[in-house]
Amino acid sequence: MQYLTEAASLNYLPAVFDLLAIHETVLPGEKSSEEKISHWRSKIDIACRLTEEKSLIYLIKTDLFPEQKGP
Repeated sequence: MQYLTEAASLNYLPAVFDLLAIHETVLPGEKSSEEKISHWRSKIDIACRLTEEKSLIYLIKTDLFPEQKGP
């Protein structure tokens, strides 16, 4: 758990997903577990948004982004 937590705190997504799964299955119903589930889910949401933004920026910079045609 210590290594997973350390890796997740560095935004290593596989560790975040593992911790989320552990807290959802092993410790359901405990208040501290619910807080941890919420915490790890928010980290996943943030990481996904950052990944989408970085992907979009890459596509635009490399001219791979499809041009929008008018109506």
